[in-house]
Amino acid sequence: YALDQQPAVGYWNLQKLAQALAGHVDGDALAAALAQYEQQLMLHYSELMRAKLGLAVWKEDDPALFRELFRLLAANKVDYHLFLRRLGEVTQEGAWPASLLALLPDPRGWQAWLERYRARLVREGSVDAVRKAQMDAINPKYVLRNALAQQVIDAADAGDMQPFERLFAALQYPYDEQPEYEA
Repeated sequence: YALDQQPAVGYWNLQKLAQALAGHVDGDALAAALAQYEQQLMLHYSELMRAKLGLAVWKEDDPALFRELFRLLAANKVDYHLFLRRLGEVTQEGAWPASLLALLPDPRGWQAWLERYRARLVREGSVDAVRKAQMDAINPKYVLRNALAQQVIDAADAGDMQPFERLFAALQYPYDEQPEYEA
């Protein structure tokens, strides 16, 4: 599931589990547990998203900022992980990072969101270098992709374990810069 859909899907799965247990467990207790879980889920999700975007404090317009970001990511088929990692390169002033713009099929379509994000950083007094370090610690640079896994499987089937060893080594430290594993 897309990153922004995971909380809703997890909650839906728990609702289905509650339905399956309804004949064996008190319905009011199930409803209360689901309500408590939903509240905690949304609180945790909001905290996680703020961390991923390098935002230190809660602001009332955060949910709208998150929704618009995920709408843009989905509509433009932009890789979530790469985008969030490169978003850490945004500074409070100056040009947008070339590495970030390279991900966007039409950077002009992102201008309003990027300006809103930058204004949000300025409003909370974000320090660029500190924020980037925090974002790099939560947004992995290296993520296992199906195509890479398939390449490793195909090579292993042919008796070559070197691609596996290389991928395994890169994924040991997914948040660190590892130029030797850029491919």
